[in-house]
Amino acid sequence: MTKWNIKIELSHSRPGRRVRSFAAAAFALLLLADPCQATSCRVILSPGASVRYNSLAGETFAIVYADTSQIKILRQTDTGEILGDDLPLKGGLADEDTTREILESLATVPQNRIFAFRPESAVSLLPGLNVNFKPLPVRSDWVDSSGWPLNLFKLVSNQLVRENMGQFARDLEPIYQKNKTAYEYLQPIFGPYLMQVDLRVRVKNESSIRRKLERKALEKNMRISSLQQAQEVIGDGIGFRIVLKEPRDSSQKPLRDLMNSIVNTLIRRIESGSIRVTEIHNYHAPGAKPYLNKNQLSRMLQAIGMAGEAMDLEIKQGSAFKTSGYTSLNLNLMLPSGIPAELQIRGEIIDRLAEIEHIYHDVRSNKVASQTGNANLNEFIDTLSRLNEAQRAELNNYLMRFYAYARWLEAQGSGPKTRLVRPKLPADLPQILSIEHAAAIQGLHF
Repeated sequence: MTKWNIKIELSHSRPGRRVRSFAAAAFALLLLADPCQATSCRVILSPGASVRYNSLAGETFAIVYADTSQIKILRQTDTGEILGDDLPLKGGLADEDTTREILESLATVPQNRIFAFRPESAVSLLPGLNVNFKPLPVRSDWVDSSGWPLNLFKLVSNQLVRENMGQFARDLEPIYQKNKTAYEYLQPIFGPYLMQVDLRVRVKNESSIRRKLERKALEKNMRISSLQQAQEVIGDGIGFRIVLKEPRDSSQKPLRDLMNSIVNTLIRRIESGSIRVTEIHNYHAPGAKPYLNKNQLSRMLQAIGMAGEAMDLEIKQGSAFKTSGYTSLNLNLMLPSGIPAELQIRGEIIDRLAEIEHIYHDVRSNKVASQTGNANLNEFIDTLSRLNEAQRAELNNYLMRFYAYARWLEAQGSGPKTRLVRPKLPADLPQILSIEHAAAIQGLHF
């Protein structure tokens, strides 16, 4: 077999971290044994021959490329290690020694995970090899100047990622459905407030689970190789939402007092161990009031610490920010069944705005498609997708100001000393992108 000297560049998805490593391979092309979580690799085999790929730990597969002079096998092991074998074909066919080496190379690869260019040609060149090759598309750009099918390796790896994520999604949906009973879990906690809160529950469906897993695996380069890891990545497969209603009469509490009562109840439940909180996301627009003030946040963290919970908190000076100004108190919970869930707490006005604003996120995430006969929606999608970077930043700033305005309405009412004015979409942005138009497209209002 040919020896290869290679360069490996590892780019971690976590900001500020970058690793470079060099390795030499004897008898095989060695990329890296189990590269680490959240990593993409650039493999350079020869000048100008490079490819980015997602290493899929837990999935073993091989790509076979054969012509009349050689056979190349590029395969991934179950640890994420990538090996390449370069073997000669004598007289246009594999002899006994070459066949034995090929069989050894493919011994750990499942039959349904062995791919080949022109399978019929590979079979004829390898008469002693009893392998049912899976066909691959034949394109000249799949094989680079080194003769290795690196571009195709990336394609196959990504396709197997999608297949795995699809299976995890099929397995997770019934688990979430089984654990979705909100009232059994939350009514004892929020029962005293049911006259002034709206308690909702939703479960991600298979399609939504799959999309999120694929996005994390392919775009964020996360390695997801078990159902438990998939559950942790999804996090909000089961979503509870507490919407705080505006007081309808003098017998009901103002929103601030209602929030204080709910926070006090949550803290008592955390201390008693009847509710487990694993993450806190106190989202709000910069300069606007979060749902948890500093004192409440400190008390909740103290209660979690007393309960002995290992925390992974996303807090920035007691707060967390989204580019759109999205405002909500989101708590990641661990249900008694061991299934992770998310609890959102927000006011009635913010909830109404968030329902409207979600269409911007859905369009950007390709979750909303054009619809025949819905000209307004189609124009909205087309207009939003054509914004340049500066326009997107301007739109985000507009949405952020709208969240701050909505939170001001909740927190201060109509007679404060500092009054916020309802934001208007900047004149240089297409007016169909305004909150008012987004609401009308969805049959909502704000």
